Amino acid sequence: MITIEQYNPDLHEHIYELLLHMHGLDIQQAQDVPYLGYIAYCGFTPACMGWLRCMEGAAGIMDSFITNPELTAKDRHEAYNAVTEQIEATARAQGIKRLIAMSVDTGTIQRAKTHGYSEAAHKMLFKDLK
Repeated sequence: MITIEQYNPDLHEHIYELLLHMHGLDIQQAQDVPYLGYIAYCGFTPACMGWLRCMEGAAGIMDSFITNPELTAKDRHEAYNAVTEQIEATARAQGIKRLIAMSVDTGTIQRAKTHGYSEAAHKMLFKDLK
């Protein structure tokens, strides 16, 4: 079962650092995330984290998604979907009209398309939130 919590750096920064470490990424990235973020758990295990970076012009960026590589692909997929849906709901509530997402990972791009995002020439994804 997937549950979601709003990101709180005091409670969750160490989890983000652990996931970054598990992917071989620089843990300094944990210092540069937006204040609006979510963490999904599969049971009690952190499964996915992602953030909403708000911009001018009623736009937002889906930012810094990361999943737990030790979980099954199915659990990671469900957690990714849950975080995406929560970020979209938050964006709508804040009056954001368009979300932008960028990735070079083909799996992430395919998953985003299942959420209604369109692929742009630069591999930038967007979705109108009406």
